[in-house]
Amino acid sequence: MTKRHSVSERNIEELGITAASHIIRPMTPPATPLPPSPDSFSILTPSPSSSGASSSIAPLRQSHSRSNSIHENVHVMIRCRPPTLKEQELDEELTWIMRPENGTVELAKQNAANPKVFQFDSVAFGVRNSAVYNAGVRDLVRSTMAGYNGTVFAYGQTASGKTHTMVVQNESHGQNTGTSEEPGVIPQAVTEVFAYIEEDPEREFMLRVSYLEIYNEQIRDLLASENKRLEICEDKKRGVHVKDLREIIVTSPQSVMEIIKGGEEKRHISATDFNAVSSRSHTVFQMVIESKGKDTYVPVKVSQLSLIDLAGSEKMTSDTERRKEGAYINKSLLTLGTVISKLTSQGASHIPFRDSKLTRILQTALSGNARISVICTINPTKASKDESMNTLRFAERVKLVKTAAKMTKVVIIFPDPDKLTHIV
Repeated sequence: MTKRHSVSERNIEELGITAASHIIRPMTPPATPLPPSPDSFSILTPSPSSSGASSSIAPLRQSHSRSNSIHENVHVMIRCRPPTLKEQELDEELTWIMRPENGTVELAKQNAANPKVFQFDSVAFGVRNSAVYNAGVRDLVRSTMAGYNGTVFAYGQTASGKTHTMVVQNESHGQNTGTSEEPGVIPQAVTEVFAYIEEDPEREFMLRVSYLEIYNEQIRDLLASENKRLEICEDKKRGVHVKDLREIIVTSPQSVMEIIKGGEEKRHISATDFNAVSSRSHTVFQMVIESKGKDTYVPVKVSQLSLIDLAGSEKMTSDTERRKEGAYINKSLLTLGTVISKLTSQGASHIPFRDSKLTRILQTALSGNARISVICTINPTKASKDESMNTLRFAERVKLVKTAAKMTKVVIIFPDPDKLTHIV
């Protein structure tokens, strides 16, 4: 391929597109600006062997092709972990009655005359992560591949199983990377994304990922070599986003998991009163998906999948550093609860998204333009009853939030494709 000069690199930059080297087959550059990138990137296409394997994504296309938006409430799942060996040795009394057949949770012992029964989209006790993923996340991930924004987050008390649900801890190294035997939501979602690409021979995909943590109300890039403080910005082009956050273009599930592993090694963890290894920060893993039809130039679908592991709420501790961490964590979770309450209240004039970094990052999703799935985790024992009850009340409120995720298509007018500059 020879270099042509009908459209200059400056013209491409003026269109808000970053020119990149080693483009695989002539095609439109990505629809949104890329950060400083590696020396090359790949457009993902199905392998030849998958050209006829599109049956599993056909139902998704049918269900989402009639409208450019999906109107629904937030999907809420309650997960109660089994008792630990220590809890079993102490013969701790189990607190909750969970009925998966009708999605209800209630206290085992309460006033029979006026029992409080919580009802959700699904509830789970003692199931594997694959069951959790299939019940509350899989459809959301696949619709994200079809062009809708999707957000999943886990919420609950420390030691209730949030990180186990989202990534799974590798006990031998103390790293949350996921295992082949029990992968969490994030590894399963990554696998799903690439399976979808293999099943769709009619589209080309470009994926880029970022990974950040919010620790003591400071945003830290888990993929950057330098440890600099990042700020949240908002503009008409990108909406609410973290300025200078590193994004990496990925071409395989293995490369994504290596990136997650590297990020988890930098995450703030420590021992707490409840857990030997506990996450002390919120983490946000995001994947931007761009896709277009084969041999076409426009429109380009752009969507974002956000997978969030929240730090656990807990009571105050005597340790000074842990007390400081706990105060920031509890404040951000309280703000999240306030935002949810305001969103479900009639006539609320002001939603305090700016009161914490977490709610600011979640603003686009919670404002409606994303499908949302929330996995709320609770502990089974009486000692954690009050915290678990708070989690259930939060889940009850968040289930009332309505969303209207819109398919995003970016249309860019280019000159004749044969005259477009392709850089070797």
